[in-house]
Amino acid sequence: PGTELHRLESRLAEAGGDLRLAVEASRQDVGAAQEKADATRLAAAVVRLARLEERLGESEEAQGELRKGADLPLLAGHPELRLELLLNRMNVLERGRLGDGDLRWSLGLDVRALIQRHGPRKVTQNTALVRLLAAALGQEEPDRLQEAVRLVGLGHEEDLRRVRAIVS
Repeated sequence: PGTELHRLESRLAEAGGDLRLAVEASRQDVGAAQEKADATRLAAAVVRLARLEERLGESEEAQGELRKGADLPLLAGHPELRLELLLNRMNVLERGRLGDGDLRWSLGLDVRALIQRHGPRKVTQNTALVRLLAAALGQEEPDRLQEAVRLVGLGHEEDLRRVRAIVS
């Protein structure tokens, strides 16, 4: 119980091209993280499971796992982890062209509430959250994109003139 071997098994199966086996091992990893009551590991396992399902073309299942994960009692005291799961869900919904405007609006409200709860400054210090926010809310809030470019950059080989042009 609580072993991390499922995560390793999932990575090996993925590297070997067996995404179905990787998904099954990831499901077991989610269960093991819950058993161990490790919130950070649980959130990471749920995100991994959702990414694998999305790669299999199962966006509906991916967003469902992220929804269930964000609602788990173990994550209730961890707004930053719930925020990560909700932002990933919003991005899966958009990429998969799932959900409607009402769902997106509702998730956006939840995201903004979690940002306030966790602290906007703490959010901007986490580059993963900055990137997820830009992807999830950048269309409605272009300032999020500019902030992400300013804080994180465009990649490893970005042209500083291009970055400055986008940010300004």
